Amino acid sequence: MNKQYQAFALLLVFLVSNSECSTFQKAQDQAITYAFNTAVLSGIIYLGGKVIAQHEVKTLPDASPHVQQWARKIFAEKGLKDAALVPLKVGDQWAVGGGSFIQIGFKDEQGLNTVLSGKSKLSEAEQKNLLAEKEYEILHELNHYQNGDFGKICLVTGAVSSLVFPVIRGKNVAFGMPSLSTETLKSVGAAGVSLYFTPYISIPYRRYQETEADHYAFMDISSFKNIKIVKANLQSKADICEKVFLDDSMNTQLNDHRGFCGKQLNPAILKSLQGIEKDMAETDNDADKLLELRGKKRRLIELSHLLLDPDHPSFQTRAELAQECYDKRKAQHKERFKRTLNVLLSK
Repeated sequence: MNKQYQAFALLLVFLVSNSECSTFQKAQDQAITYAFNTAVLSGIIYLGGKVIAQHEVKTLPDASPHVQQWARKIFAEKGLKDAALVPLKVGDQWAVGGGSFIQIGFKDEQGLNTVLSGKSKLSEAEQKNLLAEKEYEILHELNHYQNGDFGKICLVTGAVSSLVFPVIRGKNVAFGMPSLSTETLKSVGAAGVSLYFTPYISIPYRRYQETEADHYAFMDISSFKNIKIVKANLQSKADICEKVFLDDSMNTQLNDHRGFCGKQLNPAILKSLQGIEKDMAETDNDADKLLELRGKKRRLIELSHLLLDPDHPSFQTRAELAQECYDKRKAQHKERFKRTLNVLLSK
């Protein structure tokens, strides 16, 4: 969530939180107050995001014609009604901007354009790998776009902020004009703390959205081979992450990308991981013990990934989801084949 317009929304709560003559406050109807605050906050966050998105649509460069054609073909195949109209922009990373446009990472767009225009120096296998990976990425973002995930996360953010703010401030929040008093200062502090904690509280829902987008991409990617390619790439990244998390020097270098909590917890997690690695090396034929240690190691790796990237499931989790979707699609394919065969044999 863009913190600039989230901060503006929370500032509004501060500005209108001290009235003693509010109808809501007189009625002591906390449910109505909460619903009203949520609607106002969510609306402001949503509108702020849309304004920013419209500005970015005008300022960000368009994807190249080859990439546009490739992406819109996929959109049309997946039933997107405005497949020819949705803006395709190029930016720092893959994203859906304010629910209004799909953004492709700059380096990925360049690589795609080179392959699609026939100018790539990559081998045929490398080109297939790249196209499979980018098909997964575009389907992932397409799911966010089609599901209206931006609007949903705005609603969740507004709901969480409306809940956190009055709890921290210590009274029911109602709308009116504040006076410059101790109550006003309490509102300023509560708004700041609410702004800080709201993104953390909404982490589970953001991760749920990412998992749903991954599931859609794996279930709709064009071939079983492409699922296996993406799964192998994710597994490779998971293996690299595990090595990094277990290495003192490389792990410490990631501190620039960790938040305050991650920096504080990381030394203890690293020490525990290294201790588990040592115990596993010293455990020979005790299968139950090894299974227990692997479980502990996996949980700590997941925690390390969460502290590094709270918005996305770990690479290992995503690789496992890819395998799960692969197996499900294989089963569905076999079932369709059996039904078709039975129909043919019955004639």
